[in-house]
Amino acid sequence: MKRFIQFFGRKFIQFFSELGEYSRMMSQVILSLGRVFKDRRLIVDQMLHVGVNSLVLVGIIGLFTGAVSCWQAAYQIKGFNIIQLSWLSNY
Repeated sequence: MKRFIQFFGRKFIQFFSELGEYSRMMSQVILSLGRVFKDRRLIVDQMLHVGVNSLVLVGIIGLFTGAVSCWQAAYQIKGFNIIQLSWLSNY
């Protein structure tokens, strides 16, 4: 019984500790919202850098992910003999 109470006591303290950390973080976010209007140019530059300038990388990753997915799907279809694909017969 003692271990049971200790377990729930630790979980109770951990919950409120994390709730306090979350509350502090949210209060800092709310207090720093006033700086958004001062640093508009910096925010737009960062958004461009993170979003637009990474489109090439996102495209390359998407291309290879699609190729692997296509390869695996074709392998599965060939394994079940659902469709005879002539271009898969070499693999």
